[in-house]
Amino acid sequence: MVKGGKFKCAGRRLKMGYFPLPVSEAQRIRKSLLFPDQSSSVLDPCVGDGGAFEAITSGAKAFRYGIELDAYRAEQPGSALST
Repeated sequence: MVKGGKFKCAGRRLKMGYFPLPVSEAQRIRKSLLFPDQSSSVLDPCVGDGGAFEAITSGAKAFRYGIELDAYRAEQPGSALST
């Protein structure tokens, strides 16, 4: 723990156990995934701000659903989950 009661890890501040997946890593994961040609549903049970989820599902015909328990972050993914 550092001054102010916040944790530091790998140069990023962490709050309430939030460990965001870097978008570059999400893009790497996306290259390994195959989505069906028809529409499908995709769920991210810890969507955070939606950036990584958007990268992982980019180009897919998908209905995106995300769950986020933190009230502030829950307001952020709206644009990423709208398609």
